[in-house]
Amino acid sequence: QQFEADISWSLKKSFAGADSFRPEPNGVQLSIGYVSLMPGAWGRVAGVNGAPLPALKAAADVLRTMGTRVMRAGGTVSQSLRWKDWRGPPWTRPSSGHAWGRSLLAGWGPFEYVDLCNALGITPVLTLAYDANDADDWADLVEYAWGDATTTTWGRRRAADGHAAPYNVSAFELGNEQYNPFFVEQVAAMELRAKQLGAPPLRYIFPSTYNALPTDADLERMASLGLPFERILMDIHVGAGGALAVAKNLFSRTKYPIGAANLETNAGAHDLRRALLEAADVLAFFNAPAELSRRIWARTASFCSGASLQFDEFDQALSFSLPQMTWLQPPGHVHAMLAESWAETTLNSTLSRSDGGAVQDTAAFAAQRTENGARVILAVNRAAAPQAFSVRLMQGVAPAPTHNVTGMMRILTGGADSFDNSPDEPNRISPRNVAMVHVSGAGRQLDFVMPPFSFGISSF
Repeated sequence: QQFEADISWSLKKSFAGADSFRPEPNGVQLSIGYVSLMPGAWGRVAGVNGAPLPALKAAADVLRTMGTRVMRAGGTVSQSLRWKDWRGPPWTRPSSGHAWGRSLLAGWGPFEYVDLCNALGITPVLTLAYDANDADDWADLVEYAWGDATTTTWGRRRAADGHAAPYNVSAFELGNEQYNPFFVEQVAAMELRAKQLGAPPLRYIFPSTYNALPTDADLERMASLGLPFERILMDIHVGAGGALAVAKNLFSRTKYPIGAANLETNAGAHDLRRALLEAADVLAFFNAPAELSRRIWARTASFCSGASLQFDEFDQALSFSLPQMTWLQPPGHVHAMLAESWAETTLNSTLSRSDGGAVQDTAAFAAQRTENGARVILAVNRAAAPQAFSVRLMQGVAPAPTHNVTGMMRILTGGADSFDNSPDEPNRISPRNVAMVHVSGAGRQLDFVMPPFSFGISSF
């Protein structure tokens, strides 16, 4: 049975253990199988239908601040998830023991995640175990997400589970860091079911091991079955960066027009150094040639272990959470800065040293243009010494509207690249506006000096 209760101080003191409550020595023992504690609607995300979701509004606000557009639920935890066990009321689901040895109950599963993404306008990527779900299971998942609530078997089950509206999820990863030998059959079954339902085009992500391609035999079978290579993606997992080189290598090794998605960047840290590596890698994506970038669907920043008990584990979260607060770490601020100044078009630019020497990999630069014509310059200095930048706007690029002035740059920097944001100093490393961009040469010369360990953005 399901009960709702208000917890009082006396009840708190009466708990005898983690799973039982004895009100009196001779009273009835109450065994608690599932407990859910969360704020009221005021502190939770409102779903598409207005009902509160089991997700903190403060955490959702952080995702919005960072301009999140694609989010993947995956990693090691997904490698044993059979989706049919994770539907319906959470207290009927199995436990999950994949949080580095801890046992977690199943109050947050794949469909709560999809609801959160739908509420925030984020494209969800759903990763599940390839071997715990056979081809029929994957096809049934498409029907459970998109099937009519009155005329399809799994659509009716979704409605019976309390979700009459479809789940808006169209990107699926069939495994995690494993070679999936059943990928072709599973994708074929999903594609057929999607066509029968009139579902939107789906993306299918191959969970490569060590960034390996499917075998030639599997690629040939995909082609013979007419599977949509333009919607089949290789999942590239890297350290703090480097996915572009991996993608280029993968594309060069096959004649088939398979795409890619960089769905894990495992830097293993959340400090300023990670922020600058993150910024430099994003700028590399901005500057990638069109023939490469058009085949890469998404890049993500891995976001693991950001809870209060996990500070000393694989703590590469972009934000951290405590019961009373959620705050950005330095790499999260990088994405917030990019969201604030988002520009749709990257301009051609080259980075060279004034003395003709080799450019060090501690420097990175990109130039962009927004829809309304504003120009945006982005620069990274990962060195421990200041770095001077001199930007010349070539013919065809409109000059800055004024010259012989000092413009503003939004800067993220700190005294050492090991600095991060602790609960008592949550804004220790956060962006600030600095007057540092000198405009001259009739608006075509921009000069500025980047401080040590810094990322900056300036718009004009």
